[in-house]
Amino acid sequence: MAAYYIFEINYSRNHALIKAAHVYRVTNDHQFDATKVISLDRETIATKIQSGFGFRVLTKNDGQWHVGDLVQIDENGYIKITPDGIKADYLGHLPTYD
Repeated sequence: MAAYYIFEINYSRNHALIKAAHVYRVTNDHQFDATKVISLDRETIATKIQSGFGFRVLTKNDGQWHVGDLVQIDENGYIKITPDGIKADYLGHLPTYD
């Protein structure tokens, strides 16, 4: 079960690493409050994943939220939705922010 939904990313200048992400905290009944945005830095996300907290990506299409892929840490320490061997974080095509 996901504890957090990541819906927006702030990448490093070269887009190789996530600097921070906007997330929603998920309740036990898979609900979230879209008015309570939490900002987590890359280190916090990685630590939480390694500690057993689940993260999934969340996208909005036609006004509807869609829960997507599970976020993982690959063998090189990169935060990804798909292990692909590329030395960079990758969470799909989520919106970005500065």
